[in-house]
Amino acid sequence: MRGRWSGWLPFGALCLLLAASAPAATVSGVLLDHLSGYPLSRSMVRLEPLPGSPMGLRTLQTRSGRSGQFQFVSVPAGQYRVTATRTGYFPAATARPLALAGDDAPFVELRAHRVGAIAGTVMDENGIGIPGAAVVAYPARLPLRVAATGKADDRGVFRIAGLLPGKFWVRSAAHTMEDGTGMLPTFSPQGRQARDGRVFNVRLDADTPDADVRPDPGSLVTLTIPVQCATGQAVLTLTSETTRHVVNAPCGRETVIRDLASGSYELLAVAPDGTQAGFWASDLAGNATRGIQLVELPTVVPGEASIGRRIDLYEASPPVELPARRTAVLPGTWEFRAAAAPDRYAEPRTESVLPAAYRPLRPLVTGVGGRLEGRVKGSPGIFVMLWAVSARNQQILGAPRQGIADIEGRFAFPGLAPGDYRLMASYDQAALDPETLGEAYAVNPGQTTVVELTPLN
Repeated sequence: MRGRWSGWLPFGALCLLLAASAPAATVSGVLLDHLSGYPLSRSMVRLEPLPGSPMGLRTLQTRSGRSGQFQFVSVPAGQYRVTATRTGYFPAATARPLALAGDDAPFVELRAHRVGAIAGTVMDENGIGIPGAAVVAYPARLPLRVAATGKADDRGVFRIAGLLPGKFWVRSAAHTMEDGTGMLPTFSPQGRQARDGRVFNVRLDADTPDADVRPDPGSLVTLTIPVQCATGQAVLTLTSETTRHVVNAPCGRETVIRDLASGSYELLAVAPDGTQAGFWASDLAGNATRGIQLVELPTVVPGEASIGRRIDLYEASPPVELPARRTAVLPGTWEFRAAAAPDRYAEPRTESVLPAAYRPLRPLVTGVGGRLEGRVKGSPGIFVMLWAVSARNQQILGAPRQGIADIEGRFAFPGLAPGDYRLMASYDQAALDPETLGEAYAVNPGQTTVVELTPLN
């Protein structure tokens, strides 16, 4: 009959109605600086369901207010972790996951640790500070890759900030004194080679002091670069282990870069529209002229979908996905690896890619991986870190692999190259240290190694 309600609702509409009427939780809290207790405002805060949560639970996010406060409303029942991120701080997270049900309204206090820093003074032969001297921090392993840089103030005092916990070398860059005397790159306290450098241990919420450097005096060199390109200008990037110079260079003219230390350099020249480039690698022992010509970009054919990243003497670029077809890339040194399936591992391969060249790459190597899985009893949502024992497998892994246990405390790391791996579990992310990981577990191709972990805390 028209205008009469039968009393029935479609099933989907009924589910929505029931969900809307179900009691929901509210999570409130405050984000504070770990040492001072001062509020951290305008920071990103997330409420994240644990892995293995029911379908439909999603991550909520907001920013902390002026007093560090935050709130999430209408949160469905489930297990969650509250995390916060802020520039200059290590990610903060609740010590234990929140199990929310009904109209719960917990209040959480997050305390964020500042990332570490290294401080010291760049001094001349008389112990007087050198104003304006540049300094570099490297993770204490080879090959050298810049982690962060700093610059001495008017007293010669420097502070290299933004360092995650770990071990580092400190090195001064080439510098010219007021009278024209050159100062050569030198590892703290006074060494020309990394093996002569002191290793500094960086911790959260602390400045590692006494990273003083006494650079050796010596002759610096000048590099003259004639640039050959069609019209306009090119962007030149000159890199070494201590410096990166980026300059705009007019076509058909010479660009001069002064005050360089003798050593190995790489030069990349790129047209503004990115369609042409030039590249060379050279050792400089004195004043030199090294020209560069821009030509069409080189192309590579991985033969299969792959991941690639360009590596220069200063740093490695973020990885990018490369299709299986012929693809143009910037010239230089590249690290390629196949985009392997989850149950396989891929070995990295370093290749030199020259300007205006076509290079079908040798087949990228993948292998049948093993799987390391297990459970951290009674620890849902705990952080689990994995690190390879052998240098080869560390290279394949690339970096410590970190996961989060699901709502039952289970974790899994698939696609591991055969070998031994160490594991550690902790609710404190800052306590996960590759150098102090626990017992080693063997992984074999196509097999699953099952372990039960005891949390660190």
